[in-house]
Amino acid sequence: TFIMRRGRVRYDKYYEPELDGKFNKDHVELSDIAMTVRIGLLSKDSTDITLKHLSLREKCGLHLRDLQFSMSSNGKGGTLEGMCLSTDNSELTIPYVRYAMAARDSNGKVNPCGITAEASLAADIVPSDISAFVPQLSHFDRGIHIESGLSLYDGRLDSKDTKLYDEERDITYKGDIEVDSLFGNPRISLNVEHLGTSRQAQDFIWQNMTGNTDRHIATLDAL
Repeated sequence: TFIMRRGRVRYDKYYEPELDGKFNKDHVELSDIAMTVRIGLLSKDSTDITLKHLSLREKCGLHLRDLQFSMSSNGKGGTLEGMCLSTDNSELTIPYVRYAMAARDSNGKVNPCGITAEASLAADIVPSDISAFVPQLSHFDRGIHIESGLSLYDGRLDSKDTKLYDEERDITYKGDIEVDSLFGNPRISLNVEHLGTSRQAQDFIWQNMTGNTDRHIATLDAL
């Protein structure tokens, strides 16, 4: 078991400029790092790790309050269970991910289309939490709920019974999403059971993404 408290890590490329208020991969500064991890097995082909807790701050403003999961893998596949990630206002839960890989070729490489996987997820996200990575989201402070079941087979990703809505139900979506040829030239198909937005939601999205406060777009009440 490895335990860290009040840790601090800094990485800089001194010849690269810094960007205030925005995440910069060339100038990373982590502080208040707290971590508890149990390593049952760690080798070239097999892994058994339980991350009981990880929290930290990054100077751009990102605050990871908690991350935890259990992961095990070998040369043929693996599982990720009980993953929970939370920031100041957002939370992502992935109860399980299971995957399997086809045999490697003579060069030791795995054909991506030979990977099969299934997973489920649920998330309550406030987009402004990640505005250090995507500045356009800085004013998106309304919570969004997402839940879905995912499967990957033969290079095709399916998202079944996907639900998305904001806390005021100004935006609602329910349906399936399919991505063919995920590792080649992806083609996305939507099977929409319901899609609805309010006029206020459309104006809010338009204004925050474009900075244009004058333009209004036609209202889409429901499909």
